[in-house]
Amino acid sequence: KQWYQRRVRGETGFEGVMRVRCSKGLKVVAHHGNFFIRSADLLALPNIDSDKSFVLQLAITENISATKYSVIQSALLYTTSSGERRIRVLTACIPVTSNMMDMFKTADVGAIANLTAKMAIDKALGAQLSTAREAVVNKCVDILTVYRESFASPTASNQQLVLPDSLRLLPLYILALIKNTMFRSGTEIRPDERIY
Repeated sequence: KQWYQRRVRGETGFEGVMRVRCSKGLKVVAHHGNFFIRSADLLALPNIDSDKSFVLQLAITENISATKYSVIQSALLYTTSSGERRIRVLTACIPVTSNMMDMFKTADVGAIANLTAKMAIDKALGAQLSTAREAVVNKCVDILTVYRESFASPTASNQQLVLPDSLRLLPLYILALIKNTMFRSGTEIRPDERIY
């Protein structure tokens, strides 16, 4: 019931256009989500609401370790259901560090799981479903392997799972993702169920 009320009463934007800019040394290399890319930094969004999410992958193109912060800004121009044009601007100032431990401590497990899911969807559209599931598991293993090799104590057992506090739920999120109807293997799931 609440889901329907939110759909009917919630604010929806139409004919949206979103542009993302980064400070010097950063570059947007990939976009994930439901949109149309008009140019390298301009996304067309037919409709947008508070439940939609878009993921951008950034790459470091120059040495940014001399700066304390990097800035990412997105601007969304859209039309409300009453015909009013609005602009929403989101600016994030992110601290720059060369210490990998700081990066792992401040990692956002929800954002990592969201990015992994959207990358898996893109992979599933271009390849087999089993390839996408395997890529999701490999991404999780890669993240945890880097942490283990960099920060695990030499006395830790090879059988022990070593995780930073910020990423303790990552294996659970990845397991839930590959058990999701969309990525579940088997022929008992119809295509329309998989897409919904």
